Amino acid sequence: MKEKEDFEICYYWIESPPNTQIEVRIDKISGNYAVDGCKYFGVEIKSQKDQKASGYRFCAYEDEDVTLLSHSNRVPVMIYSREGQTEVTIQYRYGKVH
Repeated sequence: MKEKEDFEICYYWIESPPNTQIEVRIDKISGNYAVDGCKYFGVEIKSQKDQKASGYRFCAYEDEDVTLLSHSNRVPVMIYSREGQTEVTIQYRYGKVH
């Protein structure tokens, strides 16, 4: 595999009304190099309380159907790759904080 030195990166911000939480579900991840640390490609979802820290990273088909619940009404999502085309499909919805 000839990897690129730099990543191709797409950033998304999922936002919902105040006093709601967001549920994010991974429907599909496709890529050829699922390794620990997801260093070639993946999706990083920052649903945790401290969104300045690295988020949860996923890059294997085994990660499909994973669901995360946010601690706020905002979830940054980053999809990145340096190994070619990567497809990630997610679904999200929001609801009132419990």
